[in-house]
Amino acid sequence: MICSEALSVKRLRPWRPKPKATGLPAPNNAAGSGEAQDSWSSGRPVDVFAKTEKWLTPAPVPDTSKWTSRESEILGFSEYLSMLTSWAAQASLEFAQEIEQSSRWNGVLHWDALSGPAKNRSTRLLAILRNAFVGHARTTMLINAFLEGVSLDAHTGALDLRVARDQVSNGYELLRQMTVEYSLQSRSEALALRTALANRTFSVKSSEGGNSQVADVIRRIDYEAARFSRLLGTLPPSVDATGLGMPEADLLLLLLKNLPDHVRSFVLHHASGESYMAYRRAARNYE
Repeated sequence: MICSEALSVKRLRPWRPKPKATGLPAPNNAAGSGEAQDSWSSGRPVDVFAKTEKWLTPAPVPDTSKWTSRESEILGFSEYLSMLTSWAAQASLEFAQEIEQSSRWNGVLHWDALSGPAKNRSTRLLAILRNAFVGHARTTMLINAFLEGVSLDAHTGALDLRVARDQVSNGYELLRQMTVEYSLQSRSEALALRTALANRTFSVKSSEGGNSQVADVIRRIDYEAARFSRLLGTLPPSVDATGLGMPEADLLLLLLKNLPDHVRSFVLHHASGESYMAYRRAARNYE
């Protein structure tokens, strides 16, 4: 009889879920079920980073060994930023959107202005950035200066306590300042890179290949022109980019300069117009 009563009492005891680990959302008792609502906390979605990272690929790491010039480091960082945004989107679209927006944010991203979940994602981003550039001495120095409270794109120093407080764990602000550092800064810098591109040589010696070298030269010019357009896209909104694009006359001179002599003669006599595209079509028709 006693055993039966004890068993009845044991069955009447309310079921209590085991306590969750710190940092995970508490179970939703209102649902009348023991299943924890891992994807929701106070009615707000929690990204997959807060649950598990086992199925995620490792965070992207830039190939900084190729960052040998100002142009290559700007384009390299832009490519890394694109890879980082795509990688974060695998787990959280909100995290990916915040990465993309913070990189081009017009103004300081103050730590106190971030919500609780955004602060968690910002701290996570800081760790990702520190690990990604651990092998690049210059970027590591920039990150260390940032963590000490030194603003990378302003005249404010480490003695400003507000700056130090905003930057101590603020990965979004670090990304914003790194994007400014690895972007074109002025019209004069853009014009200097455009002049350097116009003076480059892409021609292939006749002894190194046959007529296919014409198509290779054309593709290389188109590729370099597209890269320069990406460079112009990194200019801050405060800089007027009007007239900084690669002029058609420069593209035409670049094409004629890099074509073999016999192809250049053919193009000059058979081009249907005076534009770059007309000379480009004539060069392709030569093959």
